Amino acid sequence: MLSWRLTLAVVLVALVGAPLAFPLVDVLAREEAWAIWQDGGRLLALAANSFLFIAGTLALTLPVGIVTAILLFRTDLPFRSVFRFLVILALFVPVPLLVSAWQATLGTTGWLPFWEDRPGQPWTSGLGPAIFLNSLAALPWVIVLVGHGLTWVERELEEDALLLVGSVRVLWNVTLPRCKAVIGAAALWTVLQTLTDITIPDMLEVRTFAEEIYLQFSAGGEDALARSMAVSLPMVFLLWLAIIYLVPRLDRALPPLQTMAKPPLVFRLGPARGFFLAVLILLLVLLTVVPIAGLIWKLGLQGQPRAWSPVHSLDRFAAAGQQFGWMILQSLLLAVFVGVLVAGLALMTCWAAAGNKLFRFAVLSLLALAWALPGPILGIGLKETIMRLVIQMEPDGQARAGPAKLLTTLLYHGPSFVPVIWARAIRFLPCAVAILWPVVRMVPKELLESAQLEGASPCQELTKVIWPLTARACLWTVLIVAALALGEIAASKLVQTPGADTFVNLLFDRMHNGVDNEVAALCLLLLVSVLATAGLLVFVWKKWR
Repeated sequence: MLSWRLTLAVVLVALVGAPLAFPLVDVLAREEAWAIWQDGGRLLALAANSFLFIAGTLALTLPVGIVTAILLFRTDLPFRSVFRFLVILALFVPVPLLVSAWQATLGTTGWLPFWEDRPGQPWTSGLGPAIFLNSLAALPWVIVLVGHGLTWVERELEEDALLLVGSVRVLWNVTLPRCKAVIGAAALWTVLQTLTDITIPDMLEVRTFAEEIYLQFSAGGEDALARSMAVSLPMVFLLWLAIIYLVPRLDRALPPLQTMAKPPLVFRLGPARGFFLAVLILLLVLLTVVPIAGLIWKLGLQGQPRAWSPVHSLDRFAAAGQQFGWMILQSLLLAVFVGVLVAGLALMTCWAAAGNKLFRFAVLSLLALAWALPGPILGIGLKETIMRLVIQMEPDGQARAGPAKLLTTLLYHGPSFVPVIWARAIRFLPCAVAILWPVVRMVPKELLESAQLEGASPCQELTKVIWPLTARACLWTVLIVAALALGEIAASKLVQTPGADTFVNLLFDRMHNGVDNEVAALCLLLLVSVLATAGLLVFVWKKWR
């Protein structure tokens, strides 16, 4: 077992540790990079924007997400399984698609114009719209995370409390307090995903630390990486400390392991069922049907004055399908591959960490840094790592034959998706470990000890004991990581090789000029592809069961 942990440690250091180390080493080696801190006013503005951005997102997302999770996971609400499926489906909607849909609806010349753009600006901008869109992007994750946490609450405690008080007071005084660890994890998840991504801040012109990092690196210069890291170092350090401090406490606050396997108690809504169903249907229409209608409206606009034409809509959609259909399929397959790769590595990491406290702390420290680093910094560090490897294999700038040439082609010259896979694997490995760890820790130690006494090898222990008990959670992890990877831009954009562009990056570049017919067609094409894939998965799941 020791040799397996050492091997896994080497793999994690090589794949994750090296790209994380380059930004830290570079910023410590270049004193001139710290000159950026002389502009205190600008940095205070960035800090204020980042704080307001995340505070506004949490204020909107957590209350709505917790109430919705209770309705969908712990009550007898009609059609709750359908709503849960739609929430899970929303996880696979990339953020650029979400922003484009709402811009096509509420922006200038949109279907339902709500605010006016500033002169010369093609995009709706500002902190308010950014918080609104980021809350919509984070809401499905909060619902899913909190919802599953609600199903882990001890049934006996709730049944005893129901003998004394009503359902509402049981939810408030028993269920939610016992679920505080998962609610805290959902809040931490939202904070990390918000502060480390640039998609919404970049498109809506909200200057946060992550956006500033990207701008500093884009400005160029030998100290571009060091300047970028210098800007973000205090934020990264605080996030790293928060993860190191909170994760063990959240883990200890989870309900006892034996209670998680019991079916949760279902609270009866009584006469309020119809009211809550109507509210959820109204929210569903407002948050899905309306923006999709905005994209369809944009898709069919033509002529002067602008008028909507169904024939034009079909023509533009068919043309986009012919031109970009294979690219979308490629991106979906790539996302699934990243999900499988990351889930497998996360399972082995959790299994190894469960039996050794020192290894567990080392993994937590490394993955906390990977999660705390903004996407652009991670992408820049990976790019530097790849450049060092290429220089070692091509010291005179000429490609060698054999394995060295193959490796430089895969990592640098392209076309190759290997750097994109590597970047996304680093970004979402912490997420996968966070999802799988509560399940792996539930594996009875008696089974592991029995397997070891019977002479099972580490490989047999993993495949015969760990995998059968965690297979369902691993499949969910594959889907969640695939959903995250499908819309990832911040890190992978910086390491893409020539000729290996991803669909989400294409959409991100095109949408900076506004939501025109082509962007609307691309968004709808991706949405239809996600729906078709989801339908196929549901069909396979029902047949498999």
